[in-house]
Amino acid sequence: MSKAPLVIRIPTMTAATSIQTQFGKYFDFTQVTEYEYDLNEAVHAVCNICRFNGHTSRFYSVGEHTLLGEAALNLKGTDPRIIRSWLLHDLHEAYVGDIPLPLKRTSLASGLVELEERVQAAFLEQCAMPMDAVLVKGASVEYNDVLMLCYEVIHLMDDDSDAEEWSSVPRGYFEEARKLPNYWATLYPHGSPRLIEEALLRLFRKYDLL
Repeated sequence: MSKAPLVIRIPTMTAATSIQTQFGKYFDFTQVTEYEYDLNEAVHAVCNICRFNGHTSRFYSVGEHTLLGEAALNLKGTDPRIIRSWLLHDLHEAYVGDIPLPLKRTSLASGLVELEERVQAAFLEQCAMPMDAVLVKGASVEYNDVLMLCYEVIHLMDDDSDAEEWSSVPRGYFEEARKLPNYWATLYPHGSPRLIEEALLRLFRKYDLL
């Protein structure tokens, strides 16, 4: 019996430049402004994406980073509008991933950074109020992002704050980060993507984002 001829299927251009989401949709990197973004979809994905390219003492997701950052802002009695923007600030990474900051600083990543900015702008245009989108780029969100970076270095990288990689971060951030509560012991000790996702969705409902 002769064998059936081998058929090689060449993907269409759309398929070749798309990823399939958990929700069964296709995100095309060449058509980022035409995609129908979904908060639930984005939250699910960021809870499964590890920060620091996975080089941490345990699995630590972008979603957990967002949760702990909200707790830190709450501790200061931060304006809820800023907290809303904090909750939104990394959701575009559901589609482009968490690009390491040292890579962003190189010329190699210029196209990636431009793509990330376009995806974030498109995402916020669809899923955020205009003021939320403005505050995402504001000083308060940026400050909290650096603060949480220092907190994570202390707790997930054996306090590697003296390493040359972090020399550009003002020492005051690390000093403040050391004063924050041990959130892993009290809030989210397991880092389970499913539990983090559930907790993050509760926050989104609390701040009227869902």
